[in-house]
Amino acid sequence: MIMLFQRAFLVHSYSLILHNTLHNTAIFEYIEIFYNKQRRHSTMTVVDKPKLL
Repeated sequence: MIMLFQRAFLVHSYSLILHNTLHNTAIFEYIEIFYNKQRRHSTMTVVDKPKLL
């Protein structure tokens, strides 16, 4: 009985960790996209222009 409980707890912990990791990745990707949009709209220097092409 204890072994079964431990296994269920482990699986639950792993799924929580995986969920949080995926969630954080999505948030960081959103921030990155938003940041890049902001940078694109700001005044561009000659150095920035080749990167955008």
